[in-house]
Amino acid sequence: MSGTPLSRLVGLETEYAMRFSTSGKHPGNDLIFSALKDAIASRVATRPGSSAAGRNQFFTDNGGAFYYEFLPQCMRGGLIEGATPECRGPSQALLYQRAQEAILRQALPVAQLQLTMAGFPGELGLLKNCRDAEDHIYGSQENYEVDVASGVGLWCLRLGLVLLLPVLVLQVVLVFSFLLLVLVGTLVWLFVAALVPIWRRHFRWFVDSEPRKVEEALGRFVLHLSLFAMWPIAQPLCLLLRLLGFRRLRRQLLPFLVTRAVFSGAGSVAGDRRFHIAEKATAIDRTIRASARPVDRSIFDIGNLLKSFCAPFNLQLAPIATMFRRRQRLQLGFGDSNRCQTAELLKVGTTTLVIDMIEAGFLEPPPRLQQPIEALHRVAEDSTLSQTLASDRGPMTALEVQRFYLEQAQAYLKQCKTASLEARQVVQLWQEILTHLEAQDFAPLVGKIDWVSKRYLLEECAHDEDDDVLKTIDLRYHELESGYFDHLQQALPANDVVQPESVLRAMRFPPEDTPAYFRGRLIRDQKNSPLPLVISWESARIGHRLKSKVIPFRRPDTSGGKPEG
Repeated sequence: MSGTPLSRLVGLETEYAMRFSTSGKHPGNDLIFSALKDAIASRVATRPGSSAAGRNQFFTDNGGAFYYEFLPQCMRGGLIEGATPECRGPSQALLYQRAQEAILRQALPVAQLQLTMAGFPGELGLLKNCRDAEDHIYGSQENYEVDVASGVGLWCLRLGLVLLLPVLVLQVVLVFSFLLLVLVGTLVWLFVAALVPIWRRHFRWFVDSEPRKVEEALGRFVLHLSLFAMWPIAQPLCLLLRLLGFRRLRRQLLPFLVTRAVFSGAGSVAGDRRFHIAEKATAIDRTIRASARPVDRSIFDIGNLLKSFCAPFNLQLAPIATMFRRRQRLQLGFGDSNRCQTAELLKVGTTTLVIDMIEAGFLEPPPRLQQPIEALHRVAEDSTLSQTLASDRGPMTALEVQRFYLEQAQAYLKQCKTASLEARQVVQLWQEILTHLEAQDFAPLVGKIDWVSKRYLLEECAHDEDDDVLKTIDLRYHELESGYFDHLQQALPANDVVQPESVLRAMRFPPEDTPAYFRGRLIRDQKNSPLPLVISWESARIGHRLKSKVIPFRRPDTSGGKPEG
Protein backbone atom coordinates (compact mmCIF):
# COMPACT_ATOMS: atom_id res chain seq x y z
CA MET A 1 0.00 0.00 0.00
CA SER A 2 1.36 3.39 -0.96
CA GLY A 3 1.27 5.14 2.41
CA THR A 4 -1.78 6.56 4.13
CA PRO A 5 -4.66 7.24 1.70
CA LEU A 6 -4.70 10.84 0.41
CA SER A 7 -1.21 11.60 1.73
CA ARG A 8 0.61 11.61 -1.62
CA LEU A 9 2.14 14.77 -3.08
CA VAL A 10 -0.38 16.77 -5.12
CA GLY A 11 0.04 20.00 -7.08
CA LEU A 12 -2.42 22.16 -9.02
CA GLU A 13 -1.69 24.49 -11.93
CA THR A 14 -4.24 27.08 -13.02
CA GLU A 15 -4.18 29.55 -15.88
CA TYR A 16 -5.94 32.89 -15.45
CA ALA A 17 -7.16 34.88 -18.44
CA MET A 18 -6.67 38.65 -18.20
CA ARG A 19 -9.53 41.08 -18.71
CA PHE A 20 -8.61 44.74 -19.18
CA SER A 21 -11.55 47.07 -19.87
CA THR A 22 -10.42 50.42 -21.21
CA SER A 23 -11.49 53.14 -23.60
CA GLY A 24 -7.86 53.76 -24.50
CA LYS A 25 -4.94 51.66 -25.68
CA HIS A 26 -4.57 48.10 -24.38
CA PRO A 27 -1.17 47.64 -22.70
CA GLY A 28 -0.74 44.02 -23.80
CA ASN A 29 -0.90 41.02 -21.50
CA ASP A 30 2.88 40.91 -21.13
CA LEU A 31 2.87 44.39 -19.58
CA ILE A 32 -0.11 43.47 -17.39
CA PHE A 33 1.78 40.43 -16.10
CA SER A 34 4.81 42.62 -15.37
CA ALA A 35 2.61 44.93 -13.31
CA LEU A 36 1.07 41.97 -11.46
CA LYS A 37 4.52 40.54 -10.83
CA ASP A 38 5.63 43.80 -9.17
CA ALA A 39 2.38 43.97 -7.22
CA ILE A 40 2.78 40.41 -5.92
CA ALA A 41 6.37 41.18 -4.90
CA SER A 42 5.03 44.08 -2.82
CA ARG A 43 2.77 41.66 -0.88
CA VAL A 44 4.96 38.56 -0.41
CA ALA A 45 8.63 37.65 -0.80
CA THR A 46 9.53 36.48 -4.32
CA ARG A 47 12.56 35.19 -6.18
CA PRO A 48 13.13 34.55 -9.90
CA GLY A 49 12.84 31.03 -11.26
CA SER A 50 15.29 29.14 -13.44
CA SER A 51 12.77 27.99 -16.02
CA ALA A 52 13.35 28.06 -19.76
CA ALA A 53 14.02 31.48 -21.26
CA GLY A 54 10.96 33.58 -21.90
CA ARG A 55 8.53 32.10 -19.38
CA ASN A 56 9.19 34.82 -16.79
CA GLN A 57 8.77 32.52 -13.82
CA PHE A 58 9.04 33.54 -10.18
CA PHE A 59 8.49 31.76 -6.87
CA THR A 60 6.84 33.06 -3.71
CA ASP A 61 7.67 32.32 -0.09
CA ASN A 62 4.80 29.84 0.26
CA GLY A 63 6.67 27.57 -2.17
CA GLY A 64 4.41 28.16 -5.16
CA ALA A 65 5.14 29.89 -8.45
CA PHE A 66 3.67 32.17 -11.10
CA TYR A 67 4.48 32.20 -14.81
CA TYR A 68 3.68 34.18 -17.90
CA GLU A 69 2.46 31.48 -20.29
CA PHE A 70 2.40 32.44 -23.98
CA LEU A 71 2.95 31.15 -27.50
CA PRO A 72 6.15 32.48 -29.14
CA GLN A 73 4.20 34.05 -32.02
CA CYS A 74 1.89 35.93 -29.63
CA MET A 75 3.93 37.12 -26.67
CA ARG A 76 1.52 39.93 -25.81
CA GLY A 77 -1.51 37.64 -25.61
CA GLY A 78 -0.39 35.27 -22.86
CA LEU A 79 -1.98 34.06 -19.64
CA ILE A 80 -1.00 33.98 -15.99
CA GLU A 81 -0.27 30.50 -14.70
CA GLY A 82 -0.22 29.84 -10.99
CA ALA A 83 1.28 26.62 -9.62
CA THR A 84 0.67 25.59 -6.02
CA PRO A 85 3.50 24.20 -3.94
CA GLU A 86 3.68 20.44 -3.53
CA CYS A 87 0.92 19.54 -1.07
CA ARG A 88 0.08 16.56 1.14
CA GLY A 89 -3.34 15.62 -0.13
CA PRO A 90 -6.44 17.32 -1.57
CA SER A 91 -7.42 19.59 1.35
CA GLN A 92 -3.97 21.13 1.48
CA ALA A 93 -3.91 21.52 -2.32
CA LEU A 94 -7.27 23.31 -2.17
CA LEU A 95 -5.96 25.57 0.61
CA TYR A 96 -2.92 26.64 -1.40
CA GLN A 97 -5.01 27.06 -4.53
CA ARG A 98 -7.14 29.56 -2.61
CA ALA A 99 -4.01 31.17 -1.15
CA GLN A 100 -2.76 31.88 -4.67
CA GLU A 101 -6.11 33.35 -5.59
CA ALA A 102 -5.88 35.59 -2.51
CA ILE A 103 -2.40 36.75 -3.55
CA LEU A 104 -3.71 37.66 -7.01
CA ARG A 105 -6.75 39.41 -5.53
CA GLN A 106 -4.54 41.59 -3.33
CA ALA A 107 -2.23 42.34 -6.26
CA LEU A 108 -4.98 43.38 -8.72
CA PRO A 109 -5.65 46.94 -7.44
CA VAL A 110 -1.91 47.60 -7.05
CA ALA A 111 -1.23 46.44 -10.61
CA GLN A 112 -4.18 48.43 -11.93
CA LEU A 113 -2.80 51.59 -10.32
CA GLN A 114 0.66 50.91 -11.79
CA LEU A 115 -0.83 50.51 -15.28
CA THR A 116 -2.77 53.75 -14.87
CA MET A 117 0.41 55.60 -13.89
CA ALA A 118 2.10 54.10 -16.98
CA GLY A 119 -0.59 55.63 -19.21
CA PHE A 120 -3.00 52.70 -19.45
CA PRO A 121 -6.11 53.55 -17.42
CA GLY A 122 -8.69 50.78 -17.18
CA GLU A 123 -10.24 48.05 -15.08
CA LEU A 124 -8.17 44.89 -14.57
CA GLY A 125 -9.65 41.48 -13.85
CA LEU A 126 -8.63 37.81 -13.90
CA LEU A 127 -10.81 34.89 -14.98
CA LYS A 128 -10.16 31.41 -13.60
CA ASN A 129 -11.56 29.36 -16.45
CA CYS A 130 -10.61 27.17 -19.43
CA ARG A 131 -12.28 28.63 -22.54
CA ASP A 132 -12.55 32.23 -23.71
CA ALA A 133 -15.13 33.94 -25.90
CA GLU A 134 -13.26 32.88 -29.05
CA ASP A 135 -13.10 29.22 -27.93
CA HIS A 136 -9.37 29.23 -27.18
CA ILE A 137 -8.60 26.41 -24.74
CA TYR A 138 -6.28 26.69 -21.74
CA GLY A 139 -6.78 26.12 -18.04
CA SER A 140 -6.01 23.85 -15.15
CA GLN A 141 -3.71 20.87 -14.75
CA GLU A 142 -3.47 18.42 -11.89
CA ASN A 143 -0.28 16.70 -10.75
CA TYR A 144 -0.07 13.52 -8.66
CA GLU A 145 3.13 11.78 -7.61
CA VAL A 146 2.85 8.12 -8.65
CA ASP A 147 4.94 5.16 -9.82
CA VAL A 148 5.74 5.63 -13.52
CA ALA A 149 6.27 1.86 -13.79
CA SER A 150 7.49 -1.06 -11.68
CA GLY A 151 9.55 -4.22 -12.01
CA VAL A 152 10.63 -5.16 -15.53
CA GLY A 153 8.58 -2.34 -17.03
CA LEU A 154 10.54 0.25 -15.03
CA TRP A 155 13.90 -1.11 -16.14
CA CYS A 156 12.73 -1.31 -19.76
CA LEU A 157 11.66 2.32 -19.53
CA ARG A 158 15.03 3.34 -18.13
CA LEU A 159 16.83 1.35 -20.83
CA GLY A 160 14.76 3.12 -23.48
CA LEU A 161 15.74 6.50 -22.01
CA VAL A 162 19.43 5.52 -22.10
CA LEU A 163 19.14 4.48 -25.76
CA LEU A 164 17.55 7.85 -26.59
CA LEU A 165 20.36 9.87 -24.99
CA PRO A 166 22.74 9.68 -28.03
CA VAL A 167 19.88 10.87 -30.25
CA LEU A 168 19.29 13.76 -27.86
CA VAL A 169 22.98 14.74 -27.82
CA LEU A 170 23.19 14.63 -31.62
CA GLN A 171 20.03 16.69 -32.03
CA VAL A 172 21.21 19.34 -29.54
CA VAL A 173 24.52 19.67 -31.40
CA LEU A 174 22.74 19.99 -34.75
CA VAL A 175 20.27 22.59 -33.45
CA PHE A 176 22.90 24.82 -31.87
CA SER A 177 25.08 24.52 -34.99
CA PHE A 178 22.11 25.59 -37.09
CA LEU A 179 21.39 28.52 -34.78
CA LEU A 180 25.00 29.63 -35.04
CA LEU A 181 24.79 29.53 -38.84
CA VAL A 182 21.51 31.49 -38.77
CA LEU A 183 23.05 34.13 -36.49
CA VAL A 184 26.14 34.54 -38.65
CA GLY A 185 24.05 34.58 -41.84
CA THR A 186 21.69 37.21 -40.40
CA LEU A 187 24.56 39.48 -39.37
CA VAL A 188 26.16 39.16 -42.82
CA TRP A 189 22.84 39.88 -44.53
CA LEU A 190 22.22 42.98 -42.42
CA PHE A 191 25.74 44.25 -43.12
CA VAL A 192 25.46 43.69 -46.87
CA ALA A 193 21.87 45.04 -47.01
CA ALA A 194 23.02 48.25 -45.32
CA LEU A 195 25.84 48.78 -47.82
CA VAL A 196 24.54 47.54 -51.17
CA PRO A 197 22.02 50.02 -52.65
CA ILE A 198 19.83 47.40 -54.31
CA TRP A 199 19.37 45.59 -50.97
CA ARG A 200 18.79 48.66 -48.82
CA ARG A 201 15.02 48.43 -49.15
CA HIS A 202 15.18 45.06 -47.36
CA PHE A 203 17.21 46.62 -44.60
CA ARG A 204 14.77 49.53 -44.32
CA TRP A 205 11.86 47.07 -44.12
CA PHE A 206 13.52 45.32 -41.21
CA VAL A 207 14.26 48.59 -39.39
CA ASP A 208 10.95 50.32 -40.15
CA SER A 209 8.61 47.39 -39.50
CA GLU A 210 6.29 47.53 -36.52
CA PRO A 211 7.87 45.83 -33.49
CA ARG A 212 4.82 43.60 -33.16
CA LYS A 213 5.20 42.26 -36.72
CA VAL A 214 8.88 41.53 -36.17
CA GLU A 215 8.04 39.93 -32.84
CA GLU A 216 5.37 37.70 -34.39
CA ALA A 217 7.65 36.69 -37.25
CA LEU A 218 10.48 35.80 -34.88
CA GLY A 219 7.98 33.99 -32.66
CA ARG A 220 6.73 31.82 -35.50
CA PHE A 221 10.33 31.05 -36.43
CA VAL A 222 11.14 30.04 -32.84
CA LEU A 223 8.00 27.90 -32.55
CA HIS A 224 8.62 25.99 -35.78
CA LEU A 225 12.31 25.63 -34.97
CA SER A 226 11.47 24.26 -31.52
CA LEU A 227 9.01 21.73 -32.93
CA PHE A 228 11.49 20.72 -35.64
CA ALA A 229 14.32 20.43 -33.11
CA MET A 230 12.32 18.31 -30.68
CA TRP A 231 10.55 16.08 -33.21
CA PRO A 232 13.32 13.44 -33.61
CA ILE A 233 13.49 12.95 -29.85
CA ALA A 234 9.91 13.79 -28.82
CA GLN A 235 8.23 11.20 -31.05
CA PRO A 236 10.16 8.13 -29.82
CA LEU A 237 9.96 9.42 -26.23
CA CYS A 238 6.17 9.79 -26.49
CA LEU A 239 5.96 6.27 -27.91
CA LEU A 240 8.14 4.91 -25.10
CA LEU A 241 6.01 6.56 -22.44
CA ARG A 242 2.83 5.44 -24.16
CA LEU A 243 4.01 1.83 -24.09
CA LEU A 244 5.53 1.75 -20.59
CA GLY A 245 4.68 4.91 -18.64
CA PHE A 246 1.84 4.83 -16.08
CA ARG A 247 0.43 1.86 -18.02
CA ARG A 248 -1.63 0.11 -15.32
CA LEU A 249 -2.65 3.40 -13.77
CA ARG A 250 -3.89 4.83 -17.06
CA ARG A 251 -5.94 1.74 -17.86
CA GLN A 252 -7.77 1.62 -14.52
CA LEU A 253 -8.05 5.38 -13.98
CA LEU A 254 -9.37 6.30 -17.44
CA PRO A 255 -13.11 5.41 -16.99
CA PHE A 256 -13.17 7.39 -13.75
CA LEU A 257 -11.60 10.46 -15.38
CA VAL A 258 -13.88 10.30 -18.42
CA THR A 259 -16.99 10.46 -16.21
CA ARG A 260 -15.65 12.73 -13.45
CA ALA A 261 -17.14 15.86 -15.07
CA VAL A 262 -20.53 15.06 -13.51
CA PHE A 263 -19.23 16.78 -10.35
CA SER A 264 -16.01 18.51 -11.48
CA GLY A 265 -17.22 20.23 -14.67
CA ALA A 266 -17.38 24.04 -14.69
CA GLY A 267 -20.12 24.31 -17.32
CA SER A 268 -20.06 26.22 -20.61
CA VAL A 269 -22.40 27.77 -23.16
CA ALA A 270 -21.57 26.25 -26.56
CA GLY A 271 -21.83 28.13 -29.85
CA ASP A 272 -25.29 26.65 -30.51
CA ARG A 273 -26.52 27.92 -27.11
CA ARG A 274 -26.48 24.37 -25.75
CA PHE A 275 -25.23 24.01 -22.22
CA HIS A 276 -22.29 21.66 -21.60
CA ILE A 277 -21.34 20.52 -18.12
CA ALA A 278 -17.59 20.84 -18.86
CA GLU A 279 -15.55 23.59 -20.55
CA LYS A 280 -12.41 21.81 -21.66
CA ALA A 281 -13.43 18.20 -22.30
CA THR A 282 -14.85 18.66 -25.81
CA ALA A 283 -11.44 19.93 -27.01
CA ILE A 284 -9.59 16.80 -25.85
CA ASP A 285 -8.59 14.63 -28.82
CA ARG A 286 -6.51 11.76 -27.38
CA THR A 287 -5.90 9.85 -24.15
CA ILE A 288 -2.15 10.51 -23.93
CA ARG A 289 0.02 13.17 -25.56
CA ALA A 290 1.64 12.03 -28.80
CA SER A 291 3.84 15.02 -29.71
CA ALA A 292 5.30 18.30 -28.47
CA ARG A 293 2.79 20.43 -30.43
CA PRO A 294 0.85 23.01 -28.36
CA VAL A 295 -2.43 21.90 -29.99
CA ASP A 296 -1.97 18.29 -28.83
CA ARG A 297 -4.64 18.05 -26.09
CA SER A 298 -4.85 14.87 -24.05
CA ILE A 299 -6.24 13.44 -20.82
CA PHE A 300 -2.81 12.23 -19.67
CA ASP A 301 -0.39 15.05 -20.49
CA ILE A 302 3.25 13.90 -20.44
CA GLY A 303 4.47 17.33 -21.53
CA ASN A 304 6.29 17.75 -18.21
CA LEU A 305 8.39 14.64 -18.94
CA LEU A 306 9.09 15.83 -22.49
CA LYS A 307 10.36 19.14 -21.11
CA SER A 308 12.60 17.39 -18.57
CA PHE A 309 14.21 15.10 -21.13
CA CYS A 310 14.63 17.92 -23.68
CA ALA A 311 16.08 20.33 -21.09
CA PRO A 312 19.51 20.43 -22.86
CA PHE A 313 17.87 22.55 -25.56
CA ASN A 314 17.54 25.17 -22.79
CA LEU A 315 21.11 24.57 -21.59
CA GLN A 316 19.95 22.54 -18.59
CA LEU A 317 21.18 19.02 -17.79
CA ALA A 318 19.90 18.29 -14.26
CA PRO A 319 16.25 17.61 -15.27
CA ILE A 320 17.34 14.57 -17.33
CA ALA A 321 18.37 12.74 -14.16
CA THR A 322 14.87 13.09 -12.73
CA MET A 323 13.51 11.05 -15.64
CA PHE A 324 15.06 7.88 -14.16
CA ARG A 325 13.14 8.11 -10.86
CA ARG A 326 10.46 5.56 -10.16
CA ARG A 327 8.19 8.22 -8.63
CA GLN A 328 7.11 10.69 -11.29
CA ARG A 329 4.54 13.42 -11.77
CA LEU A 330 1.36 12.19 -13.42
CA GLN A 331 -0.12 15.24 -15.13
CA LEU A 332 -3.79 15.47 -16.06
CA GLY A 333 -4.53 18.14 -18.65
CA PHE A 334 -8.25 17.78 -19.34
CA GLY A 335 -10.03 19.05 -16.22
CA ASP A 336 -11.84 22.35 -15.64
CA SER A 337 -10.89 25.17 -13.29
CA ASN A 338 -13.31 25.24 -10.37
CA ARG A 339 -14.64 28.19 -8.41
CA CYS A 340 -16.67 26.01 -6.02
CA GLN A 341 -14.47 24.70 -3.23
CA THR A 342 -16.59 21.57 -2.81
CA ALA A 343 -16.18 20.65 -6.48
CA GLU A 344 -12.42 21.18 -6.41
CA LEU A 345 -11.96 19.21 -3.19
CA LEU A 346 -14.05 16.37 -4.61
CA LYS A 347 -12.19 16.42 -7.93
CA VAL A 348 -8.74 16.14 -6.35
CA GLY A 349 -9.83 13.98 -3.40
CA THR A 350 -11.60 11.29 -5.43
CA THR A 351 -8.78 11.17 -8.00
CA THR A 352 -6.18 10.77 -5.26
CA LEU A 353 -8.22 8.02 -3.63
CA VAL A 354 -8.67 6.08 -6.89
CA ILE A 355 -4.91 6.33 -7.51
CA ASP A 356 -4.33 5.02 -3.97
CA MET A 357 -6.56 2.02 -4.68
CA ILE A 358 -4.78 1.26 -7.96
CA GLU A 359 -1.30 1.47 -6.47
CA ALA A 360 -2.42 -0.70 -3.53
CA GLY A 361 -3.67 -3.36 -5.97
CA PHE A 362 -7.15 -3.15 -4.47
CA LEU A 363 -9.28 -1.87 -7.34
CA GLU A 364 -11.27 -4.51 -9.18
CA PRO A 365 -11.21 -4.28 -13.00
CA PRO A 366 -13.37 -1.23 -13.82
CA PRO A 367 -15.79 -0.99 -16.75
CA ARG A 368 -13.79 -0.55 -19.95
CA LEU A 369 -15.10 2.19 -22.22
CA GLN A 370 -14.93 1.29 -25.91
CA GLN A 371 -14.38 4.84 -27.22
CA PRO A 372 -12.93 6.89 -24.31
CA ILE A 373 -12.57 10.23 -26.14
CA GLU A 374 -16.02 9.99 -27.70
CA ALA A 375 -17.38 9.05 -24.27
CA LEU A 376 -15.64 12.07 -22.71
CA HIS A 377 -17.33 14.37 -25.24
CA ARG A 378 -20.73 12.74 -24.65
CA VAL A 379 -20.43 13.22 -20.89
CA ALA A 380 -19.38 16.86 -21.31
CA GLU A 381 -22.32 17.63 -23.62
CA ASP A 382 -24.97 15.87 -21.50
CA SER A 383 -26.50 18.15 -18.88
CA THR A 384 -29.30 15.58 -18.31
CA LEU A 385 -26.74 12.97 -17.14
CA SER A 386 -28.77 10.33 -18.98
CA GLN A 387 -26.56 9.52 -22.00
CA THR A 388 -25.15 5.98 -22.02
CA LEU A 389 -21.56 5.06 -22.84
CA ALA A 390 -20.53 1.87 -24.63
CA SER A 391 -18.52 -0.39 -22.32
CA ASP A 392 -17.52 -4.03 -22.00
CA ARG A 393 -20.40 -4.38 -19.49
CA GLY A 394 -23.01 -2.93 -21.80
CA PRO A 395 -24.37 0.64 -21.91
CA MET A 396 -23.60 2.61 -18.72
CA THR A 397 -24.28 6.20 -17.73
CA ALA A 398 -21.51 8.38 -16.31
CA LEU A 399 -23.21 8.23 -12.91
CA GLU A 400 -23.19 4.43 -12.99
CA VAL A 401 -19.46 4.40 -13.73
CA GLN A 402 -18.88 6.82 -10.85
CA ARG A 403 -21.02 4.66 -8.57
CA PHE A 404 -18.74 1.68 -9.32
CA TYR A 405 -15.66 3.63 -8.19
CA LEU A 406 -17.49 4.98 -5.14
CA GLU A 407 -18.43 1.48 -3.97
CA GLN A 408 -14.85 0.34 -4.49
CA ALA A 409 -13.61 3.28 -2.39
CA GLN A 410 -16.07 2.47 0.40
CA ALA A 411 -14.84 -1.13 0.50
CA TYR A 412 -11.23 0.03 0.40
CA LEU A 413 -11.59 2.30 3.42
CA LYS A 414 -13.33 -0.44 5.42
CA GLN A 415 -10.28 -2.71 5.16
CA CYS A 416 -7.63 0.05 5.29
CA LYS A 417 -6.35 0.50 8.85
CA THR A 418 -4.41 3.65 7.93
CA ALA A 419 -7.30 5.45 6.24
CA SER A 420 -7.34 9.14 7.17
CA LEU A 421 -10.33 11.14 8.36
CA GLU A 422 -9.95 13.24 5.21
CA ALA A 423 -10.35 10.15 3.02
CA ARG A 424 -13.55 9.18 4.82
CA GLN A 425 -14.92 12.73 4.46
CA VAL A 426 -14.17 12.70 0.72
CA VAL A 427 -16.04 9.40 0.28
CA GLN A 428 -18.99 10.68 2.28
CA LEU A 429 -19.13 13.85 0.17
CA TRP A 430 -18.77 11.76 -3.01
CA GLN A 431 -21.79 9.68 -2.02
CA GLU A 432 -23.90 12.72 -1.15
CA ILE A 433 -23.18 14.49 -4.44
CA LEU A 434 -23.84 11.37 -6.56
CA THR A 435 -27.11 10.75 -4.73
CA HIS A 436 -28.33 14.28 -5.51
CA LEU A 437 -27.25 13.98 -9.16
CA GLU A 438 -28.92 10.59 -9.60
CA ALA A 439 -32.16 12.01 -8.18
CA GLN A 440 -31.88 15.12 -10.39
CA ASP A 441 -32.05 17.09 -7.14
CA PHE A 442 -29.90 20.04 -8.17
CA ALA A 443 -31.02 22.75 -5.74
CA PRO A 444 -28.74 21.63 -2.85
CA LEU A 445 -25.76 21.62 -5.25
CA VAL A 446 -25.94 25.30 -6.20
CA GLY A 447 -22.79 26.87 -4.78
CA LYS A 448 -21.13 23.46 -4.46
CA ILE A 449 -20.89 22.15 -8.03
CA ASP A 450 -19.83 24.64 -10.68
CA TRP A 451 -21.83 23.48 -13.69
CA VAL A 452 -25.00 23.30 -11.60
CA SER A 453 -24.35 26.78 -10.21
CA LYS A 454 -23.65 28.28 -13.61
CA ARG A 455 -26.71 26.69 -15.15
CA TYR A 456 -28.82 28.11 -12.32
CA LEU A 457 -27.54 31.63 -13.13
CA LEU A 458 -28.18 31.14 -16.84
CA GLU A 459 -31.71 29.89 -16.23
CA GLU A 460 -32.40 32.99 -14.16
CA CYS A 461 -31.62 34.96 -17.32
CA ALA A 462 -33.42 32.57 -19.67
CA HIS A 463 -35.75 35.37 -20.82
CA ASP A 464 -32.76 37.11 -22.41
CA GLU A 465 -32.28 35.85 -25.97
CA ASP A 466 -29.06 37.77 -26.54
CA ASP A 467 -26.18 35.33 -27.06
CA ASP A 468 -23.69 37.97 -25.93
CA VAL A 469 -25.44 38.30 -22.58
CA LEU A 470 -25.41 34.54 -22.00
CA LYS A 471 -21.73 34.31 -22.94
CA THR A 472 -20.94 37.22 -20.66
CA ILE A 473 -22.58 35.38 -17.75
CA ASP A 474 -20.69 32.25 -18.76
CA LEU A 475 -17.33 34.06 -18.63
CA ARG A 476 -17.93 36.50 -15.77
CA TYR A 477 -18.92 33.58 -13.54
CA HIS A 478 -15.18 32.80 -13.31
CA GLU A 479 -13.84 36.26 -12.52
CA LEU A 480 -11.95 36.61 -9.25
CA GLU A 481 -13.27 39.03 -6.65
CA SER A 482 -16.20 40.50 -8.59
CA GLY A 483 -17.43 37.56 -10.67
CA TYR A 484 -20.96 36.18 -10.73
CA PHE A 485 -19.90 33.17 -8.67
CA ASP A 486 -18.75 35.51 -5.90
CA HIS A 487 -22.12 37.30 -5.96
CA LEU A 488 -23.93 33.96 -5.89
CA GLN A 489 -21.82 32.77 -2.99
CA GLN A 490 -22.73 35.84 -0.94
CA ALA A 491 -26.42 35.03 -1.37
CA LEU A 492 -26.08 31.40 -0.28
CA PRO A 493 -25.24 29.67 3.00
CA ALA A 494 -21.48 29.37 3.48
CA ASN A 495 -20.01 26.51 1.42
CA ASP A 496 -16.34 27.22 2.11
CA VAL A 497 -14.17 24.20 2.80
CA VAL A 498 -11.08 26.16 3.86
CA GLN A 499 -11.17 28.90 6.48
CA PRO A 500 -10.07 32.50 5.71
CA GLU A 501 -7.51 32.52 8.52
CA SER A 502 -5.88 29.38 7.07
CA VAL A 503 -5.70 31.05 3.66
CA LEU A 504 -3.92 34.08 5.15
CA ARG A 505 -1.22 31.85 6.62
CA ALA A 506 -0.90 29.78 3.43
CA MET A 507 -0.17 32.97 1.47
CA ARG A 508 3.16 33.28 3.33
CA PHE A 509 4.13 29.86 4.64
CA PRO A 510 4.67 26.62 2.65
CA PRO A 511 3.27 23.19 3.55
CA GLU A 512 5.60 21.20 5.77
CA ASP A 513 7.19 17.85 4.96
CA THR A 514 7.36 18.64 1.24
CA PRO A 515 10.10 20.13 -0.98
CA ALA A 516 8.09 23.36 -0.87
CA TYR A 517 8.96 23.81 2.81
CA PHE A 518 12.67 24.22 2.08
CA ARG A 519 12.00 26.34 -1.02
CA GLY A 520 9.70 28.74 0.81
CA ARG A 521 11.92 29.01 3.89
CA LEU A 522 14.95 29.78 1.72
CA ILE A 523 13.10 32.55 -0.12
CA ARG A 524 11.93 34.06 3.15
CA ASP A 525 15.37 33.80 4.85
CA GLN A 526 17.18 35.30 1.84
CA LYS A 527 14.66 38.12 1.36
CA ASN A 528 17.17 40.87 2.23
CA SER A 529 20.31 39.09 1.06
CA PRO A 530 22.39 40.85 -1.64
CA LEU A 531 23.40 37.49 -3.15
CA PRO A 532 21.54 36.36 -6.29
CA LEU A 533 19.09 33.52 -5.60
CA VAL A 534 17.51 31.58 -8.47
CA ILE A 535 14.88 28.97 -7.62
CA SER A 536 13.62 25.85 -9.38
CA TRP A 537 11.26 23.09 -8.29
CA GLU A 538 14.19 20.79 -7.54
CA SER A 539 16.88 23.11 -6.15
CA ALA A 540 18.15 26.65 -5.60
CA ARG A 541 21.31 28.37 -6.82
CA ILE A 542 22.83 30.99 -4.51
CA GLY A 543 25.55 33.39 -5.58
CA HIS A 544 27.03 34.44 -8.88
CA ARG A 545 27.21 31.71 -11.52
CA LEU A 546 30.99 31.07 -11.33
CA LYS A 547 30.97 30.91 -7.53
CA SER A 548 27.42 29.76 -6.93
CA LYS A 549 26.20 27.00 -4.63
CA VAL A 550 23.39 24.61 -5.54
CA ILE A 551 21.06 23.57 -2.71
CA PRO A 552 18.80 20.60 -3.54
CA PHE A 553 15.37 20.46 -1.93
CA ARG A 554 14.84 17.24 -0.01
CA ARG A 555 12.16 14.98 -1.43
CA PRO A 556 10.24 13.19 1.34
CA ASP A 557 9.48 9.50 0.98
CA THR A 558 5.86 9.21 -0.15
CA SER A 559 6.09 5.69 -1.49
CA GLY A 560 5.19 3.78 1.67
CA GLY A 561 8.77 2.69 2.29
CA LYS A 562 9.39 1.11 -1.13
CA PRO A 563 12.89 1.66 -2.51
CA GLU A 564 13.35 3.95 -5.49
CA GLY A 565 14.69 1.16 -7.68
